[in-house]
Amino acid sequence: MKILEFLDMPYEENGDNAITECIFCGKEKFSIALETPHQFACWSCKASGNAYTLIQQYYELNQPLKKTEGLELGRMKPGVKPIIYKRLGLKSSPIGYIWPVYNKEGKIVALYKLSDSGVWYSSPKPTAFTLLGVQNLEDTGPIYIAEGHWDYASFLSHVATDEINTLGLCGSSFPSQRLSLLEDRDVVFLADNDDAGRKGVQAMAAKMKQTSTLPKSLKFLDWSSMNLPSGEVPDKFDIRDLVLEYS
Repeated sequence: MKILEFLDMPYEENGDNAITECIFCGKEKFSIALETPHQFACWSCKASGNAYTLIQQYYELNQPLKKTEGLELGRMKPGVKPIIYKRLGLKSSPIGYIWPVYNKEGKIVALYKLSDSGVWYSSPKPTAFTLLGVQNLEDTGPIYIAEGHWDYASFLSHVATDEINTLGLCGSSFPSQRLSLLEDRDVVFLADNDDAGRKGVQAMAAKMKQTSTLPKSLKFLDWSSMNLPSGEVPDKFDIRDLVLEYS
């Protein structure tokens, strides 16, 4: 069962449910439905809910990020101020560093966990949400879209202000069901200098045209026209690299 595997909760299937140790009371009385939305109940402590409730409560069980942990993340990916991770709500948990993702109403709808290789992996459906920063999006003003967790954190560290709306795209393809967020807005897509980034810009423009969800303007970084102090812009160059170049 993917949601339990994501949270590293060993389980046994029993009919239409999975049985595992309750994260709240520690008793082997936690039963969760195999089918979405994964309704669960603990027959000992009476905790109940669904997949969304589970990830929200799992997040709340862990303590806020410590300064030493923020510094560790900063060393892992230079170009991001450690304090940003605390402001973004990252926590250290039994499954590693976790990054909460919020909807427009400010509720946690997904979690990302950091792998040993530095890749962020999302909690599975239905708790999968591929945009960071939606809860802070204002109704007016331009929207900047950074590609990936690290670029988003780096952009927030060094460029973004309260007057700049910033989204983090977890991947290079903007989700069609979220395009309404960009309608009638000036949009700047800070895609990476690689094939995935270029295709992401093209895919976004195509989706907007197909759905008639049009921004006021759509701009993107033209890395080919940029000169760096160190020379030409290399393949796969991104926002975090740009920050490091001028640091």
